[in-house]
Amino acid sequence: MACGLWGCGDITATRSADRDDGELPSPVARLARVHVVAQSQSDELEGEPRLQVEARFVEYRGLDESFVRARASLLPLAVDIVAPGMCFASEDLQPDEHSDAKGATDRELSLVDVGDMWISIADRERAVPLALVPDFLEYVSGVEYFYADDGGYEIPRQPDGRTPVTLRVEGAADDDLPPFVVATHLPPVVDAVAETSPGLLSLRWEAQRRGLLQVEIHAYRDEEPVGKQLTCVEADDGETAFQLLELDRLGLGRGDYSRVTLRRFHRSTVPAGVFAHVEITTEFRAHVTAVSPRLHRR
Repeated sequence: MACGLWGCGDITATRSADRDDGELPSPVARLARVHVVAQSQSDELEGEPRLQVEARFVEYRGLDESFVRARASLLPLAVDIVAPGMCFASEDLQPDEHSDAKGATDRELSLVDVGDMWISIADRERAVPLALVPDFLEYVSGVEYFYADDGGYEIPRQPDGRTPVTLRVEGAADDDLPPFVVATHLPPVVDAVAETSPGLLSLRWEAQRRGLLQVEIHAYRDEEPVGKQLTCVEADDGETAFQLLELDRLGLGRGDYSRVTLRRFHRSTVPAGVFAHVEITTEFRAHVTAVSPRLHRR
């Protein structure tokens, strides 16, 4: 197990001193996700690049899974926890980070180094570098993978709208984490149009007729966000409409315009040694702007 800047020895010694001699150590659990995000163009408003790759391989003990997912940026997607047609304030979908353990004295969360990683989008391969995780808790350590590219190239697409993606991982030096290769694809881009009318915010896009879209709505005034961001889940059938009074009730601010982000996913899982399930998530993200009607202005 890789333990980053602080090393395993001091943590283990501290945990052993805290435990009673007869107390068995908590079992080790594991989570892993590789998340690839592509956008049609750079998101200048939020400063997001056109292509971004994040990967985390987590081993932990003595901690709740919800806490680990929050601390390791492995939160569930809204499409997994929100029923289609429903909207919530995004902050209400965050897990409770305060209850990190149930009486355990051997708390440990390590983000594991699984060796060099490369990502290929169509025919172009890129290395995904490592970075130390922030030092926010004494028992959290390790590394995470992160890559961002804001180049002016066009992401190529096949006739069906998909883009081939290959993930290649070197693996660790032991048999617990062997090398592996995953072939997947980016989902088709979401080309959307937003319109407002008294009382309604309407969206139209080219449907896939399967799966779900995650839709995020945030009001802005003079390029500054106001109110709460809302997260909705919609069937990928090409159109939907939101009642502005209902969005207002949920906390959407009364700005000059609303920024709408549509997120389409493709997901799979693969085994990788001791990590029985590595989540592979690819995403195409699009942004549209809807001018607020008079009802939604001060």
